[in-house]
Amino acid sequence: MSLTLDTKIKEIRENPEAVALINEIVPGFATDPKMKLVAGTTFRKLSGIKQAGVTPEKLEAIEKALASLG
Repeated sequence: MSLTLDTKIKEIRENPEAVALINEIVPGFATDPKMKLVAGTTFRKLSGIKQAGVTPEKLEAIEKALASLG
């Protein structure tokens, strides 16, 4: 199964390669305990919440990183 912006964050966090790539874009993705609070949502949905800090640029970078995994 390929990972996309519509994949739940908890599923992305199960893929070590994806975690490493996204952690470069969103520092703390791998270690921030608050990520558990949003585990059931997607990056696409998070991008609509200003406080989440997922800017359009970060969203695009995350999309490219996930696509690079195949």
